[in-house]
Amino acid sequence: MSKEIAFYKGKENEDAFRYAESLFSEFGDEYRLFMDDSLENCKGAGALLFCGENAFCLAKSLRLHTVARLYSQDIFIDAYGQRKESGIKRGNSGREAYDLIRYPELEIEKTARTAFEWAEKYNKSMIAVDCADMLETGKLWRYVVQDVAQDYLNVPIRYAFLSDYLCKGQAENNIEDIVLTNSLVGGIISQAFFAEEKLSGETICLFGDTTFAAYGREKQPLCREGIKESILWAIRESFNRPDQAEWLLNKQ
Repeated sequence: MSKEIAFYKGKENEDAFRYAESLFSEFGDEYRLFMDDSLENCKGAGALLFCGENAFCLAKSLRLHTVARLYSQDIFIDAYGQRKESGIKRGNSGREAYDLIRYPELEIEKTARTAFEWAEKYNKSMIAVDCADMLETGKLWRYVVQDVAQDYLNVPIRYAFLSDYLCKGQAENNIEDIVLTNSLVGGIISQAFFAEEKLSGETICLFGDTTFAAYGREKQPLCREGIKESILWAIRESFNRPDQAEWLLNKQ
């Protein structure tokens, strides 16, 4: 597997690129970091780093179906593979507005398996939050997650409706390590509980069907702590070297 890492639009973030370069240099010539403004060119790398880019647009362009948003104590994993349709049109009774979100079963399964695999790898428990009490997409989401859970019986998981999760608050819900949601539910929760951290920029990991993944933050400027955290996740997830990530984490 390629041990090249692409820094998307590195010229616009040269200080961040140089710092990332210095971190990878700790491993000698094992990794090669390069900058490129073309996502097509970046796809040939083993992983991608980004700064100040919209995660949804990146996921769509790179065909990555799952996002993990990492906060100080919580990990939210949701699907970007859904199809959205919305608009305003003229109807018989005036203007009509509509919002449609379609979740293909396969995309739900891919996201659920990513979450369960993370839980297994890092010895974490899970909670699946959905709107199965209100929306058909929520019902399908829960059915699929429950089916996938049968393949990961060693992972503790519980299920909650979004309304109940929000009523209990962050403190009462903070007994699991990974929150599995769809993008609609995840967006509501993050706005309710993590608005301050979103402003400072949470670390984002975007996954697809291969080991290639994207790591970074949507907010600029990207602080050194954020760069390092993104690189640690890339080394763990895309290059399967948790030992190196642990060594770099503890290096002063």
